[in-house]
Amino acid sequence: MMAWKRIHTLLAGLALIVLTNAVTLFGVAGNRNNIDSRVQLGAREVRLDRDYSFQGEDRSVTLEMKWRAPGATYSYESPDWLDEAKLRELGFDLPSLDREMKHIGWRPMQAKEVFIVLELNGPAYFEGLEQARAKVEREKAALEAAPEDAREQQSRNLEDALDRLKSEENELTRLLAVDAGLDDEALRAKYPNNKTYIMVRGTVQPAYLSYTDGGSYPQQWRGYLRITTVTNIYVPLQFRRVFQELLTSCPNALFWLPDPMVVEPGSELRRLMDTDTNSFDDIVRLQATVAFGKHHEPWLESLSIVPWIPPCSEPDCVAQAREQVREQARARCRR
Repeated sequence: MMAWKRIHTLLAGLALIVLTNAVTLFGVAGNRNNIDSRVQLGAREVRLDRDYSFQGEDRSVTLEMKWRAPGATYSYESPDWLDEAKLRELGFDLPSLDREMKHIGWRPMQAKEVFIVLELNGPAYFEGLEQARAKVEREKAALEAAPEDAREQQSRNLEDALDRLKSEENELTRLLAVDAGLDDEALRAKYPNNKTYIMVRGTVQPAYLSYTDGGSYPQQWRGYLRITTVTNIYVPLQFRRVFQELLTSCPNALFWLPDPMVVEPGSELRRLMDTDTNSFDDIVRLQATVAFGKHHEPWLESLSIVPWIPPCSEPDCVAQAREQVREQARARCRR
């Protein structure tokens, strides 16, 4: 009798496992049955998961998708467009601000599920780039006009502006959160280019900001964005050889995807590249093709190695740019 019960328990457990896997596979198939968007992401938009290692039993590899909010004056996840008017548009019933607050700081409210629009290398990125360039010009003019006792501080301001511009031009992700809404079909109609605009699931949480000590920020409602769609993208086995070669030559590649990277002669990756095509030089970029399905979940379609294009065409400029790339790659691997 006890053996009969154990058999039934075992069969029930196996049936539950099969049913769970079937539901999971059905959901994956349903998501991939209808592609909502397909984008080309470079090293600025994806990076290797920091927990990844070739050691131990778990050898799974994931790419972490990097995004940011444009014009985030108050917080990395609080874009300027997510103001009181936008929060009310999203259905939040916000109390009036015409009363005096008794404390300083944020007052959290319950978050609401929304669809978030991410823009890749579009108008929002280029607007931020122009703002960074304008900031540099303003700081240069301020330095020229500054009295002697203020020049040291103004020089630091200019240095900070130049660092920010460099980051905008070469380092920061170009995947920016530009809108949010409750209806994904309405958002797709508003942003029809599915090679530039990605739609993901997320939440918006209102928060109240006030300063009672005469601070520079007025009391106001702001919103925080949080993406709940899976942002760590699984890398299938056939694409992992690229990462294994990277980690062999540069262990610090765990923390970044090189953009661009130098492929040394005689390396395994160079051999694989030469097998595929002879058009590659020794400086290349990694490019991931990521698709998003009707449930707004991502998956990796391809991982490509593409030639690096110098920022100029004059021989001296090309040579200087190539040497800068090599030095950057050496510096990254030394960290």
